[in-house]
Amino acid sequence: MRPWTVIAFWGGLLALWTLVQLLFEPPAITLVLLGGAAVAVFGLALLVARRRPAPEPAELSPATPLLALGVTALISGAELGTWCLLLGALITACGLATLVTEVRR
Repeated sequence: MRPWTVIAFWGGLLALWTLVQLLFEPPAITLVLLGGAAVAVFGLALLVARRRPAPEPAELSPATPLLALGVTALISGAELGTWCLLLGALITACGLATLVTEVRR
């Protein structure tokens, strides 16, 4: 499946939801926002359809998302409690360990 078809499908759903809103006589701002979002998503699908494919896939590293999730859990732990702090520390340590092993290669 091509990426632009998924984006165009999402734009079609937004357009459908805009038409369904007409049954409930919404304020004009609702139609403008939802319809504008549909038009913008269709525009994005058009841009994606016209772009050239990437020459080679990028190398993916699990360290970056692990560090991001770990730091997020650490920050959330201030509100959610010790369990979240400990989980965030564990995820951050895993991310750092993965980063260190990638750098050593």
